[in-house]
Amino acid sequence: MKGLKRICALTLCAGLFAGSLTGLTGCASIKSEKRIIRISHAQSETHPEHLGLLKFFV
Repeated sequence: MKGLKRICALTLCAGLFAGSLTGLTGCASIKSEKRIIRISHAQSETHPEHLGLLKFFV
């Protein structure tokens, strides 16, 4: 039983370590380039949905 607990603990620690390394390296690949997002809707320019989208992207 002690051996099983030790194996589970080591597996958990290894998983946490691998996950933290993946999380740290994932942020380095993000570039600060400008991205264009196009959203269409069928509302007028005075509709709250349109005004909200304008505030979201500005």
